[in-house]
Amino acid sequence: TRTPSPTPSEISILDKEGLYGNHRSKNWRANFNKKNLRSLAITLVIVAIGVLLVVFNDQIVHAIEPTGRKIKALPGGWLIPVVILIVLSFPPLFGQEIVASLCGVIWGAGVGFAIVALGTILGEVASFYAFRYACRGRADKVIEKSIEFGLLKRIVQEGGFVIAIMIRLSAIPPHFATVVFSLCGMNILIFLVAAILTLPRQLAAVYLGVASQAQADHTETGAQRALNWIIIAVTIVVTIVSMRYIDHKVNKAKPSFIHERQKAR
Repeated sequence: TRTPSPTPSEISILDKEGLYGNHRSKNWRANFNKKNLRSLAITLVIVAIGVLLVVFNDQIVHAIEPTGRKIKALPGGWLIPVVILIVLSFPPLFGQEIVASLCGVIWGAGVGFAIVALGTILGEVASFYAFRYACRGRADKVIEKSIEFGLLKRIVQEGGFVIAIMIRLSAIPPHFATVVFSLCGMNILIFLVAAILTLPRQLAAVYLGVASQAQADHTETGAQRALNWIIIAVTIVVTIVSMRYIDHKVNKAKPSFIHERQKAR
């Protein structure tokens, strides 16, 4: 039988650079479709929130500090952010970075990072097993319908440990990646090692909280200010490099992946 022609969504993904890039065969105006405009709007909102957080940094820190001190004074108060991080590990929830920064403000760099690391690992493992055993049927249907998720699944199966590290360091939300890792049948030990090795990404968020507290208390030194910018710059560079690597793998996997979808139809 004749292989069916690619669907419009398959043609669209083949024409894109990577997973979420612009269409290569169209001019820049053609990329301003409804879907791209929605993504742009979300990005602008996130940037605006980031700018507001920087501008009103002192006020925000002073506002949350009393509540944070009360939580810290509670017996086992450190468990509260751990539980929150576990809950936020399940998609489509988000906000782990905000909680990590608050831990930096309240507990400092050392204890704050330990709390965030514990909550992150426990939450990721809980999500990993939940989607492998409790939500597999529904998640499989989502991946079957979504070309983007399907491509991620393909490159994870082919790339193994290295691609797991790169995905967790990229702009792809880690808890969404966890769903793909779980459904790919990734070994839990490999997943744990990848999660632990990428914890410095959380440390950056914790330290920015520490820096915010120092700035609010007017105790920030020039060295601390320089370190803040270094952390931000390194985070941006690592994110860009990892996304470029993932896009390279996705572009290589696209033709055979789309052809298999056509044959399956």
